[in-house]
Amino acid sequence: MNKANVEGSRIESGDLVLVRQQATAQTGDVVVAIVDGQATVKRFERKPNYVVLKPQSSNPTHQPIVINKEFNVAGIVRAVLKNASELLDQPN
Repeated sequence: MNKANVEGSRIESGDLVLVRQQATAQTGDVVVAIVDGQATVKRFERKPNYVVLKPQSSNPTHQPIVINKEFNVAGIVRAVLKNASELLDQPN
């Protein structure tokens, strides 16, 4: 999702995201979705009979996920914490 923009910040490797827990999303939201028991962060797009979870990434292996079955939105990404994972690796 290194091309995704949330509140003016891009999601890059090593960043953490702040997620507001909620079960619904609007087209254009960056969501944490649970698909087949796996969590993914993607741009949400609702279509008439299905949903598309779109990656916004420079990595060509990241492909859209088209869903016409049951899945869950775990929450909406509200902020990007830049390089915050480095803080988690430091001893107390």
